[in-house]
Amino acid sequence: PKCLGNVLAKHFCGWNPHLNKQYIQCRHGRIDVLHLEGCGITSLPDSIGDLTALTTLKLSDNGLTSLPASIGNMRSLRHLILSYNFLSSLPPEIG
Repeated sequence: PKCLGNVLAKHFCGWNPHLNKQYIQCRHGRIDVLHLEGCGITSLPDSIGDLTALTTLKLSDNGLTSLPASIGNMRSLRHLILSYNFLSSLPPEIG
């Protein structure tokens, strides 16, 4: 299966493979590592929770003010990096 990581990165920040702050790793056609640092992201879609194979999500240095509750569906997530955003709280769904 083909990984849809490049499509996702293009959606969020105009994917530039030469920027080392944007990185996607796929295994068996599923995204398991996603780095979207410094992309000017101000919100995440509820569908982010559909990335259930994701183990690492780096969203540092964006403009996030909140996270969708669906992020709690990401049961494989082990590393969530959110530094340098504008978050005042996290959803209770994050265990």
